[in-house]
Amino acid sequence: EEAEVLASAGLPADTLTLRYRCPACRDTGFAGDIVKKPCACRLRMAVRLDPLQRINSDETFETFSLTVFTDEQQRKRMANARAIAEQYADALPAPAHPNLLILGKTGLGKSFLGNAVAYRAVCRGVDASRVTAYALLQDVLSDIRQGTHNALHYARVPLLVLDDLGSE
Repeated sequence: EEAEVLASAGLPADTLTLRYRCPACRDTGFAGDIVKKPCACRLRMAVRLDPLQRINSDETFETFSLTVFTDEQQRKRMANARAIAEQYADALPAPAHPNLLILGKTGLGKSFLGNAVAYRAVCRGVDASRVTAYALLQDVLSDIRQGTHNALHYARVPLLVLDDLGSE
């Protein structure tokens, strides 16, 4: 009966069949049979809407490995840093403390953890942007020179991950 109504209106019989853009998550943003995990399409969509985010799906808490650290003390420090960063990310959009500062030498995984926080935020529906301090300063200087307000984006985003602060 439904097919006849559709046909009489000149529509194909499968007109009312749902078609998902992402078959993995069926457009919910979360995939998995037992444990629901953020779907990669969620991040891709967010990045497509705002290419300035610079967030990637490769550097997440799930892919953060302590085995890259040969020193046991460093491994413990990084496990602690990861736990703090993950706790912060899971508390978004209203963490107990508004800011998180990760300090350390080059190559210890600070940028990785910053991306992991931003990725977790986006997956939880919190808008985030990741930018280096140098790029932020360049955007602000460009606004000053050109009389534009493009860098206001950084002031308006709920989570701003500022990377390489102090490296300039």
